[in-house]
Amino acid sequence: MKTEILNSLDYQEAIIFFSGFGNPKEFFNHLKKGQKTIIFISDYQDNSLDLSFLKNKEITLVAWSMGVAIANRFLPNNLTIKKKIAINGTLEGIHLSKGIPPAVFKYTIKHFDLEKFKINLFGDYLPQVLDFNFYRIEYLIKELEALYNTITTTPYQPQKWDKAIVSIDDKIFISKNQIKAWESCQIIKKDTPHFVFFDFKSWDDFCNL
Repeated sequence: MKTEILNSLDYQEAIIFFSGFGNPKEFFNHLKKGQKTIIFISDYQDNSLDLSFLKNKEITLVAWSMGVAIANRFLPNNLTIKKKIAINGTLEGIHLSKGIPPAVFKYTIKHFDLEKFKINLFGDYLPQVLDFNFYRIEYLIKELEALYNTITTTPYQPQKWDKAIVSIDDKIFISKNQIKAWESCQIIKKDTPHFVFFDFKSWDDFCNL
């Protein structure tokens, strides 16, 4: 995994953000960083993750899309997590009724269409992201393959999360599957595409949910 510090380590509190598949940090530049250390995690082609430098901080965990399943499997258990927020993803990640169905995920790997992915990701916000630079197709397919192998071979942990944001017409993670997966969690429904972040102004907004 790729771990990036978006501002400073000097703050007492931190936000760890597990991004979704194929979405680099530049896609989130509009979010104000505030007075918390922002840790941006992406690129799930390997499972290496060292967050030991955060052991003395109070942390809010925010995970989005496939990042929810990855965080649930690989976040170190020696960190002080005071809140967990999931966004348009599930603990299972790839699952027939509580995630993206395996057959759908495998079909996506074999027939990946970047333009269709952008439409499903951004919906009506697509005109706002015409200058967003995506990774090369070959890179994206490799990450999809790695995600499938990791999630289907690594047991997920039945951990308690505090809140789950669910887009009611999500084109990537079917909303009914998300709602079923979060039956024991407070669900916040939003009328947004899979990429919900244009509805937020700062990283602190997620801490305040």
